[in-house]
Amino acid sequence: MRLTAQQITLLNLSSRELTVLRTLAKGPLLMSQIVTKSHTPRMTLYPTLKLLVRRTLVLQIKHGKRWLYQLGDLHQLTHNTFQGTVDPTHYHGTAEILTLYSMLFGLHASKRVCVVQSTSSAHQMLMRAKEPAIHQLNTEIKRNHILIDAIVSPSILNLSKSQSSSWKKTIEGRSTSVTLVPEKSMQFMSELWIFDDRIVLTNWKTGTATVIQDKEVVSVLIEMFYAFKETGKRFDSNEFLRNSLKE
Repeated sequence: MRLTAQQITLLNLSSRELTVLRTLAKGPLLMSQIVTKSHTPRMTLYPTLKLLVRRTLVLQIKHGKRWLYQLGDLHQLTHNTFQGTVDPTHYHGTAEILTLYSMLFGLHASKRVCVVQSTSSAHQMLMRAKEPAIHQLNTEIKRNHILIDAIVSPSILNLSKSQSSSWKKTIEGRSTSVTLVPEKSMQFMSELWIFDDRIVLTNWKTGTATVIQDKEVVSVLIEMFYAFKETGKRFDSNEFLRNSLKE
């Protein structure tokens, strides 16, 4: 199997994912064999392989007491992606969600990402994810020059103010446009991330995330996002963080 440049682009494959797929090109392999042939540490390979299985780019087959991994139907998946519709993909657990976010930030470098995050969702994220992991995500957002266009409620400011100085420093300086909307409009637990080719719905309380890659859904939600944004007012989050660090 040889992936074309078009397939790599359409499937939004990271370098790690591409390495695994090329390793599996000649046939099914055990996890230990993929580690050896791809020269990839097991701790690095495992989350990448799980994401590929979730996307059905790789199939997991029972082989005695162990698992074999083989390529999925990449041509059909590429066709579906080209049409703009891919079956929703579900992620479970904090580690999987953090890996998903990290992958998406790398794939969408120098792009605008629209985010709707309630204070409840932000609080649950801070409870579930360790501070170093959140620091890493914020660093990746800055390193990939992503513009975060966020809608939040005023109560999130108190939550931000209560965090450590190191946390505030990783947030400060991000390319961010923040809009505050009335508290009553944000009474939900999940958060929404709208990328240019997919959306991610995350519920940190249950530790689940769903990715929907559908051009029409993305288009509709972007229109709704900007309509919702009109109900709020702009807020300078970087100035707020700088003042908070001085206190």
